[in-house]
Amino acid sequence: MHRINLLSLTVPIKHNATVPIKRTAPSSTLQIIKKMENPKGNPLLAAIKQFADNPQKLQEELKKLVNEGQEKLCGYLVDMLALKDKNTAEHMRGAARIATKFAKEIGLSPQKTEEIRVAALVHDIGKIFTPLNVLNKPGKLNEAERAIMAEHAPLGKKFLKQLGLTKINKTFDNASELAEKHHFSIDKLHLTKKRTVEEEVLELSDVFNALTKRRSYHKPQTPKEALRIMKNIQKVQRAWSPEFFEKFTKFVEKTYCKK
Repeated sequence: MHRINLLSLTVPIKHNATVPIKRTAPSSTLQIIKKMENPKGNPLLAAIKQFADNPQKLQEELKKLVNEGQEKLCGYLVDMLALKDKNTAEHMRGAARIATKFAKEIGLSPQKTEEIRVAALVHDIGKIFTPLNVLNKPGKLNEAERAIMAEHAPLGKKFLKQLGLTKINKTFDNASELAEKHHFSIDKLHLTKKRTVEEEVLELSDVFNALTKRRSYHKPQTPKEALRIMKNIQKVQRAWSPEFFEKFTKFVEKTYCKK
C-alpha cells in the first residue's frame, strides 16, 4: 500500500532528505524488467527478457501463459516483485486473500470477485520500479520520496499495458484500472466522485493487510488495533463511504478479531 503515515493519520511531513533519490520514469517498463535476474526460471520474466524488443513474439508467449490460467500468471507477476521486495509481494498475496473473502461476504458475483482478487494480486506491481532506498526506508518519507512512491500505481498499470496483458485478457484490463486507483481515497480528501464497490473492497483490504504486517516503517498491528486505526482514518478523513466501511468493519470483527 501507499507510504502514507497511517498511524498518525497524516501524510509524512517535510524534512531534509539525507539519501540521494533516483527518480524512475521509464518510457518502457519492459526494458527495466528485462535487466532483472531470473534465478528461479520465472516463465513470464523469461519471456520478457527474451522478447522485450519483439512485441509480436512477446504477445505469443504471453497468450500461452494466459492459457495456463490466471492463477499461475498472477503468481508469476507476484514472484517477479518478490525478486525486488519479498515483503511487498507477500502483502499483495495477503490483500488478495482478504479482498476475496470480503467480496464473497458481501455477495459480489464470481466475475467481480475474480477481478478484485487479480487487482489485489497486482496492485503494487509498480513497486518493481521504486528505488529500494525509498521502498524500504524505515522512517517517514520526505516530499520528494513521497512523489516517487506515488508513481507505483500508474507505473503498475503502465507495465501491465506495455506487457500486453490488458489487451488480451479482460480481467487483467479491469484489474489494472482498479490497481491504478487503489490510493485515491487516502490521497484525495472530500471526494466528489463516488467510489465503486470494487475500488472500496480493494483499498480497504490493502490498508488492513498493510497495518497487520511488519513493514520497514511500522510494527505489525493486531487485527483489532488495525481496525481501530482505520476507524480513526475514517473519522478524520472520511476516506470510504460510511455504509461500506461499516460492512467492512463487521466483516473484520467476525473473520479476524475473534481468533
